[in-house]
Amino acid sequence: TVSTSIAGAIGDQTTQTTYQYEKGYHSIANRDFRGFQRSTVTACSNCSGAEKTITLTEFHQGAGTGTAEDTGATLTHPDAPTKGLPYRIVVQDSALVPQLETLTTYTADVDTVAPWYTPSSQVVTNTYANGVLAKTTQVNFTYDHTYGNVTREDHVGDTGVTGDEKTIDRAFANEATAWLIGFITRETIYKGISTALVDKMAETTFFYDGTTSCTTASTLQVPTLGHLTRTANWLNGGSNPET
Repeated sequence: TVSTSIAGAIGDQTTQTTYQYEKGYHSIANRDFRGFQRSTVTACSNCSGAEKTITLTEFHQGAGTGTAEDTGATLTHPDAPTKGLPYRIVVQDSALVPQLETLTTYTADVDTVAPWYTPSSQVVTNTYANGVLAKTTQVNFTYDHTYGNVTREDHVGDTGVTGDEKTIDRAFANEATAWLIGFITRETIYKGISTALVDKMAETTFFYDGTTSCTTASTLQVPTLGHLTRTANWLNGGSNPET
């Protein structure tokens, strides 16, 4: 366990933040320090109980993708592709009663070789009232693993109710030769966890370059320079105002 603190003065008030680190891990076989499994930050540690907050963060130290501490072969993975990524963050009051908790699940690398790409695939947020779980929200993410674009978000919303869900679906253009990567060409929002046409609520289409005049609309979606020159918004049931 390693502890440190920082103090600062505002007017005649001195506040102090303390940092505590636990479960440091060094892989002897791989000659790699993989950080600490847990950090605890106490904000305003010298203040009264009502003013003090304690934030606990737990980190991966190996190849884990779930919301649990890395152990066994997951911990000793030679490349440790998820080391340093936080999987649990809890904000507590001075009595260690939870107020807010965030749990992050990561996507395993598709080809299982370096370079490693392990983005978050799910984020669950738990909100507490007086230490009792009051609400849980959830968002799921889908990626294009070639370029790293977020192609879909499933917003489950409050998991205890129905009707607040939505889906965001995206398409991207990637001009790898010119290193023009991650240019969004379409973003569609659907009600519910769906991509059915009947559930479409909004859509924006993006166009790049392709014109040198404000009177000529671009139809180019694969960029050559990367300048956004036109957006078009879908109107349900209406007539296309563009000619």
